[in-house]
Amino acid sequence: MKLLLHTCCAPCSVYCIDNLREQGIEPTVYWYNPNIHPYKEYEARRDCLKEYTKSINVRSYI
Repeated sequence: MKLLLHTCCAPCSVYCIDNLREQGIEPTVYWYNPNIHPYKEYEARRDCLKEYTKSINVRSYI
């Protein structure tokens, strides 16, 4: 089974992704959060999530 998972940052998604995969569900991460300020924080969260999903081989839309 596949699932589109909206997430705000990498730390918030770690448990969810691990748990879903244990249940045989393969998540695709969707990141959208224009409410993060300042912009440096926005970039930091976005970039961290990009690196994390790449390192665990999860498809993402960032």
